Amino acid sequence: MQTDSANEPAVKLLLPPEAVGELIAALAGRGYAVLGPVIRDGAIVFDQVETIADLPAGWTAEEQPAQYRLKKRGDQALFGYPAGYHSLKRFLHPADVLLFRAERENGSFRILNSRPPAPRYAVIGVRLCDLADPAGLDARLAALLAHHNVLRRGLGLPEVAPGELKAKLMEIADKCPVHRTLTSEIRIVTRRV
Repeated sequence: MQTDSANEPAVKLLLPPEAVGELIAALAGRGYAVLGPVIRDGAIVFDQVETIADLPAGWTAEEQPAQYRLKKRGDQALFGYPAGYHSLKRFLHPADVLLFRAERENGSFRILNSRPPAPRYAVIGVRLCDLADPAGLDARLAALLAHHNVLRRGLGLPEVAPGELKAKLMEIADKCPVHRTLTSEIRIVTRRV
């Protein structure tokens, strides 16, 4: 963001904490499992969030080679931590996936149509900077799809093309007011009255 005077402070756009709590409740009320940063086992990791109290308010992480530790901040920032080793991979690509159920009956097998519906996730606290680095995003999508497409082939499903997935991500990002704010030029004009 810019101001028209070097003496004027930059403006921060913040969502008040009560609005974050309302957002979590609204998403859960619409059937989403809300995922976000939480403190677990001495680290800030992604897990299910039920209320704003689950978020790491006032905590950050210090990271150095072979060292990770939580540290209290001087404020109550909900997302005031560096991007760490935590990942959404365990939710997006779980280690155990039920492909089908079968039952044996009179010497033959019968496939049961009992596959549970895929969970619906809403994620808060993810770094939008990943979308601002196209080359890095391409590499992450290629690595993700190398694993994902093997599973899809095994299930007889069509593979997902990296360009198609990236286009969908950018379409979603373009609807996100935070992403639009971060990627557009904002000019703030101030006048003394």
